[in-house]
Amino acid sequence: MTITNYDNRRQYSGDGSTTTFSFSPPFTTQTDLVVQVQAADGSLTTKVLGTDYIISGPPYTAGGTVTMAAAPALTTTLIIYRDVSLTQPVDLQDGGPLPAGTVNRALDRITMWGQRLREMADRAFANATQTMAGLMSATDKYKLDNIEAGAQVNVVTSVAGKTGTVSLFKADVGLGNVDNTSDVNKPVSTAQAAADALALKVAQNLNDLSSKATARANLGVAIGTDVQAFNARLADIAGIAWQQGDVLYHNGTALVRLAAGTSGQFLRTSGVGANPVWASVPGGGDMLRANNLSDVANAATARANIGAGTGNGSVTSVAMTVPSFLSISGGPITTGGTLTIGLSGTALPIANGGTGLTAVGADGTFLTSQSGTASWVSIQQMRAPDLWVQDERATGTSGDASSTSAGVFVPATLNTVKRNVIAGASVASNIITLPAGVYYAKWKNPLHAHASSAQGSSQQKTRLRDVTNNITLGVGDGNSFSSGAPDILATLLSLGTAYFTLSAPATVALHRVSPTHASTMFGVATGFAEVEVYAVLEIWKVS
Repeated sequence: MTITNYDNRRQYSGDGSTTTFSFSPPFTTQTDLVVQVQAADGSLTTKVLGTDYIISGPPYTAGGTVTMAAAPALTTTLIIYRDVSLTQPVDLQDGGPLPAGTVNRALDRITMWGQRLREMADRAFANATQTMAGLMSATDKYKLDNIEAGAQVNVVTSVAGKTGTVSLFKADVGLGNVDNTSDVNKPVSTAQAAADALALKVAQNLNDLSSKATARANLGVAIGTDVQAFNARLADIAGIAWQQGDVLYHNGTALVRLAAGTSGQFLRTSGVGANPVWASVPGGGDMLRANNLSDVANAATARANIGAGTGNGSVTSVAMTVPSFLSISGGPITTGGTLTIGLSGTALPIANGGTGLTAVGADGTFLTSQSGTASWVSIQQMRAPDLWVQDERATGTSGDASSTSAGVFVPATLNTVKRNVIAGASVASNIITLPAGVYYAKWKNPLHAHASSAQGSSQQKTRLRDVTNNITLGVGDGNSFSSGAPDILATLLSLGTAYFTLSAPATVALHRVSPTHASTMFGVATGFAEVEVYAVLEIWKVS
């Protein structure tokens, strides 16, 4: 590039908002520029590249733009000038190439040095002007600029009309009325004293108000309008220690407390000039609602008093109210008539002592209720379990092999639900989920056993287990047999029953245990034309 002008500096007045400033003279790298902020007193602060400002570019053949992190204040001046470091980075080799760009950059760098040196020389030997400090420091120029016009005169011809050795008195300078009095003893003007007289004094605690009533009204606490005026009776109430049931009354002098009376008493006045007292009903006290008039002193007199006497009175009107499941007709009766009471529907609810059904069952059936619902069932239906589940397999398929270690219970396979009328009950993966209630259960489990002199005896045992709470609900009978040679095959059947209560929903399972022997399994297939059935569990929900 070429440098055709002597141009090395830019200055901008701060306005507190502008942050972007142009620098048109060319330069080679960002570190060639120096950015300073000059305060109103002439002091300079050099800013840091990358922290206080950034420079757009490169290249910088046509200058660049300086962007300040914070806008220079209104009374400051932003100064940007070029100050190339005094180094020579170009190294040309003997007999090597002589690139024009490299040579131009070296010459540009020398030119920039020269312009910077000339600027420094001009500023070092220049006289001070309104815009440049010249030979003096910036601080001295600031002091000089702020000297008032005419202050440079240093010849005094007279003082207050006096010449020679002058002695001045307060009257000579227009201060004849001034006294050298301490602050605490200084008097105030007549006008100030009048103003002070109108102000409230702290020590008076508002006693110096012109009108206390007006002040209360202005504050919204006017007596009788906004607040209650003082009354000795209010003091009486404030001094009473109250308890629930107490009564307030005036004893002729003050308001006082009458402690609560005993249960059933009433408050009786004693006339003017006397205090009220607690009293009881003569003849034994109040009649109680729960007694249904059995506590009247004389039943015959009571009947006569209400016109319902026997033989000497008549009932003038009778009306009745019955439960919703009943109906009534023929009332009210005023002189004579008949009341008819019957069912509002066709069935009396179980909760009210009825069957809940509208018709009698067939011959040989029984009335039963479950979960609030009544029905007529046969003896066969009454014996059917509420939940019936079993191990059911295809024809020719034997039961599970006995493959557990001795003494270890395992769940029996229960893969087919034959009946389930228990609300909330379910069967999954040999586990039965039951709702809370009282239950009766019975079960059976076969074991096809093999006993020989080599294998010894075969045994089995079953139990019904509450899996959720880890407790046994019932245990089936255990059975076993043993034999020497020759081998013996037999089927053992474990039967069991249980009666149990579940206070919350729980899961139960039928468990079984037997030793591990070859040819020993929980049921052997017959191969006949029907399905094979092995373990069976039946459960009745009692309540």
